[in-house]
Parts: sequence; structure tokens; C-alpha cells
Amino acid sequence: AGEITGWRSMPAAGDEVLVVRDETGARRLVESREVRRRMEEEEDASPRSSEKDDKNAENEQDNSGPKRRRRPTNRMMGKKKIAQRLEEAEERRAAEHRHLHECSLRVVAKADTNG
Repeated sequence: AGEITGWRSMPAAGDEVLVVRDETGARRLVESREVRRRMEEEEDASPRSSEKDDKNAENEQDNSGPKRRRRPTNRMMGKKKIAQRLEEAEERRAAEHRHLHECSLRVVAKADTNG
């Protein structure tokens, strides 16, 4: 693994430069900094989303009129599709079973067991 040897100040670059022994160590450090920065940004944005959640909850309370028939959800539609596919597979198996037994020749082999 890459070992971080320290930071070196480079005024020409306008920033400090990371000094590492290999490139993978530098990549890991840069990626971890980016992840940390994204997490901080998400934490800053989270109070805004909670305000939106509060507004949505208020709107749901306002819509407390008579209940309408619910439209089928993807989950409900998925269950219907699965049941339909299972029925189709069962029909195919039954058809194959009938086809195999109708088209096969029945042969009775008689053997002499006495020798």
C-alpha cells in the first residue's frame, strides 16, 4: 500500500502538495477527501429536505377527503405478471408431457428368465 510521507508546501502551485511513495496512495487519499466533502455537502442539504417533508405531511393532511380507488401499483402488477407466467409455464409443461406420451411407442420386452 502507498505510504504517505507528508505534505510539502509549493508556493508556485498555490497550495500544499501531497508527497507519497506511489500513485495508488495518492488516489486513495484524493478519493477519501472527495467522499468526505460529498458527505459534508449532504449534511448541509439535509435540513432543506426535512422542511420539504414537513410541507408534504401538511399537504397529505389537507387531502383527507373521501378515499378513491387506488390505482394498481407496480408491485400489484408484478404479482399478476408472475402468476400469469407461472400458469403459462405449467401449460407448456402439460403440453410437452402430452406430446411425449402421445408420440412415444410402447414396447413390451419379453425376456427368458430361466436361462
